[in-house]
Amino acid sequence: WGFLVVDETRDGTGAILSPTDAAVDDYYTSVLTNMAPANWDYNAMGAPTLSTLSHYPLVLWHGDDFTDFYLDENIATLGSYVSSGGKLVISGWKHPSVLPQSFYDYWFPGVTPTLVNNPHLISAQSDFYADLYPDSTKLSPVWNGNLSMAYVFPGANQVIYYAQMSDSLSGDGEPLAIRADNGGTMILLGFPLYYMQADLVSVFLHQLLPQLYANVPNPEDGAPPLPVTFSCYPNPFAEALQIRLPGKAAANSVLEIYNLKGQKLRTLDLTGKTTAVWDGRDSAQRTVSNGIYLIHIKDGNSSFSRRVTLIR
Repeated sequence: WGFLVVDETRDGTGAILSPTDAAVDDYYTSVLTNMAPANWDYNAMGAPTLSTLSHYPLVLWHGDDFTDFYLDENIATLGSYVSSGGKLVISGWKHPSVLPQSFYDYWFPGVTPTLVNNPHLISAQSDFYADLYPDSTKLSPVWNGNLSMAYVFPGANQVIYYAQMSDSLSGDGEPLAIRADNGGTMILLGFPLYYMQADLVSVFLHQLLPQLYANVPNPEDGAPPLPVTFSCYPNPFAEALQIRLPGKAAANSVLEIYNLKGQKLRTLDLTGKTTAVWDGRDSAQRTVSNGIYLIHIKDGNSSFSRRVTLIR
């Protein structure tokens, strides 16, 4: 029967951090373009039974509200679903806080879920999927474009995403999204997809979901473009970083350089170029200090990022 999207988000006021049910529905419709999922509204329909879930080889369960949770009431059902061969992706805000330790002991042994309560999450970084960035238009202005209340999972073996934090002591580099295969597959995200930039989430889901269930519709001419790929050499670097693109950059393509606090240090125009060089200086031509930096390329349709280390 394809796959099922379960929406457990309450209907909010429409204010910042309180989206209406319609806004959340529209978001998932947009990021799942061409995939044609069935939908289950938890607040209107109640909890889906194991019998219901068993009709769907793949389930995306999301709750984008950080005050009301239903996941803990359905752990036994969802565990049985995955153990029987189902593929489950869980996205939510603070959901890991309501999951019992027995859940982690069974599905993710050795993992210690850790809440990063302050707004430190700059991005979700992956070697396999599109890097994800918070959507600042949906967040409190005082968060400076970063996401609060994210969970990291130290000790995880199968990692989908790693956390890039503005505070190196608050889970920076720790697993942010993890996977377990036991009968079926369970993927647990430590952040809500709704609050990440929609174009990048769409790329991620169009990469991930067909891998989990090959019959998810994903016509090539209708799928979103994959992010720009590029290489950085040498890394670490001491004087000049060579940034190489796979081809000529599209019009209005830019390269942005950020520090781990999320501050933009420099912007370079890439239009028509295949390479660029960063000399380790900011926009005022001041030499930056040793450390880790984020190279972020945007071409108007997609974006991609890599971490680099400057050591002089």
